[in-house]
Amino acid sequence: MCEKAEDPSKTFVELKRLKMTDFPVELLRKTMAANANINTIRCDINDIVALPVTSGGFENLRVLQLNINRLTKFPDVSLMQGLKTLSLSSNSMTELPESLARRCPVGLEELFINRNKITSLNAAVFAPITAVASQGGLENKGLNHLKRLDLSDNKLQELPTSLGQLSMLEKLEINKNQLASLTPSIGSLQSLLKLSLKANKLTTLPGSIGNLVNLNELCVGSNLLTSLPPEMGKLVNLEILLCYGNQLESLPDEMGDLANLKYLALQSNLLSVLPQSIGKLQLLEDLQLGFNKLGQRGFRGQDEPLAELPSSMKMLQSLTVLALESNEIHTDTFFVHVANAMLKLRTLHLQDNLIAVPVPEATLLNDLKHIKAVTLHGNPYHDTAAGASGS
Repeated sequence: MCEKAEDPSKTFVELKRLKMTDFPVELLRKTMAANANINTIRCDINDIVALPVTSGGFENLRVLQLNINRLTKFPDVSLMQGLKTLSLSSNSMTELPESLARRCPVGLEELFINRNKITSLNAAVFAPITAVASQGGLENKGLNHLKRLDLSDNKLQELPTSLGQLSMLEKLEINKNQLASLTPSIGSLQSLLKLSLKANKLTTLPGSIGNLVNLNELCVGSNLLTSLPPEMGKLVNLEILLCYGNQLESLPDEMGDLANLKYLALQSNLLSVLPQSIGKLQLLEDLQLGFNKLGQRGFRGQDEPLAELPSSMKMLQSLTVLALESNEIHTDTFFVHVANAMLKLRTLHLQDNLIAVPVPEATLLNDLKHIKAVTLHGNPYHDTAAGASGS
C-alpha cells in the first residue's frame, strides 16, 4: 500500500481496484503518521461516492487522485493546504459548486475534472477571491495559481466570463463538449501555452484569441468552423495548429504571419484555394491538406481550373511532409515548379486526385530524387495503367 517513489524523500499510497465505497480517512491518517514523507494518495478505480469532511492530517499532501469512482459532488479539499494536483476524472459529478475556488487550496496548480457529466459552469466558479489574511491585509485565495485545467468529456455548452481570470493558466483542455462559441475573455489568459478545443460545435473563434501571444499549440479540430479570424496572425509563438475536420473554405492572409509554425493540420475541410502568404511559413515542417477541394474546376468559370497550389509554396524550405491526398488536383505541374524547389521534402502524398497524365519516370528519379516517398495511387492514369497491365 505504501511505496517509495523515485525520490527517496517522497512516499505514495496506492489503493487501486479495491472496490472501496468510502474514502479510508483513518487508515490513511495512521499510514501518514508513520510515514511523514507521504505526498501522494491514489484511490483510483473504486466505488468511492464522497470525500468526507476532515479535521486535518493531510497538510503535507501534494497529489490526490480519485479517478474512476462514483463521486457525485466536488469534494471539499480546503484543509489539504499543500495540495498541488487534484484529479477527479471519470466520476459522476453534474456540476461544480459556486464555492469551487473556496474549496480548493490556494496553491493548487492542476485540476482534472474531465469525463464527468457537468452541463454548465456558474459565473462565480472561477472568479478570484480576495480575503483578509490572518496577519491583516488582503490575500488571494482560490484558483489564482492554477496552471492546468482539464474539462474535457463533459456536456458544457458555454464557458463563463470568469474563466479569463485564471491568469496563470498554461494548459487548458475542453475537448469533447458541446461548445458553440467561446467567451471573448479567453483572450485574457496571457500565460496560456496550450489550448485544446477539439470535438465541440464551434462555428467561429473570437478575435480575442489573437491576444494569446504565448500560445504554442492550438487545437480546434473536429468542429464546425467556416472561417478563422485574421487576429490569429498575432499568435507569433504558435508552433502547432490543428484545424482538421472543419468546414473551412479559405484561410486568412494573416496565416502567413505565424512565423514559428512547424505543424499545420488542415485536412478534411472544404479548401479550394490557399493564400499566397502561406509561403511565408519558413519553419513549417509538416503540412496536412488531404481531403479538401484543392484544384477544383469550375471555380472561376465553367471549365477553367483554379490555380491548384500557390507558387509561393516553393518558399517552404523547411517542409519535410506534404499531404495532398483526396483533393481535385488535375495536373503534375506541382512536381516541376514547387516540389522540386522544396529541398527538404521527403514525403509527398498525392493519391486519390485527378491526375490524368503519368508522371515521367525521369522526373521522379532526377528532379524529385530528394523525395523518398511519393504516393500516386488512385489517380486516373494510375488506375488505367494498372488495369492495362492486369488484362
